[in-house]
Amino acid sequence: QRLYNTKPWLMTMFMGASAISGIFPWLYLTAADDYSAEAGGLVSKVAVAALAGVLVAVTGVNVRAMIVNVNAPYERGTAFAIFNLTDDLGKGLGPVMSSFLIDRVGRKLAFTISFWFWLPCGLLCIACGWTMPGDEDAVKRAVAESARA
Repeated sequence: QRLYNTKPWLMTMFMGASAISGIFPWLYLTAADDYSAEAGGLVSKVAVAALAGVLVAVTGVNVRAMIVNVNAPYERGTAFAIFNLTDDLGKGLGPVMSSFLIDRVGRKLAFTISFWFWLPCGLLCIACGWTMPGDEDAVKRAVAESARA
């Protein structure tokens, strides 16, 4: 919220940077093959997994706030329907595509390829920062005009 209150585009930069940064801990965990019962090794893997989870979770929750801020109230239902549709398609087709890749190229490479799909997600989040201020201003003007009418 502080980033958004400072400059709205900072939120999209943070979302994109988090998504992109989240790739690397997951790549490390996928490539790691020393999952012994040693306390130090296991604790470090859990810490890396927790960090990765925090990084990749940033985008999902903040994109909803972004949708609210850049769509007029009468358009939000449609915007959220499209968002939920594509989000659910990703949740459904992602594992199917990963399973297909696992069958073709093996587990490590399949997950490596899958994690790299967060790169375009992060870049698109960053790109939203260029249009977000103008979109928000347009929504504010539309809401103000409809209140006067």
